[in-house]
Amino acid sequence: MKHEKPVVILATAPGCPYCPTMKQQLQQLQARALVADLQIVDISQATDFAAQHQIRSVPWLQISELVFTGMHTLAELEYWITH
Repeated sequence: MKHEKPVVILATAPGCPYCPTMKQQLQQLQARALVADLQIVDISQATDFAAQHQIRSVPWLQISELVFTGMHTLAELEYWITH
């Protein structure tokens, strides 16, 4: 069975100490062609998006149907993106 590349959404906010690292790690995985699409949303500018997804803390990450909050390592992200 062929694994389809996921769409990944990262919600960030100004002042978040972990968001830049998460963004950089996900961009690395996108550069390695493991991600179909990477969308980065600043919830301070997209309050409707934050409300719709009930985002209470950042970084907030959606990989296909899976939702995560908080900081994750590159290895963790790669695992969830490829499984």
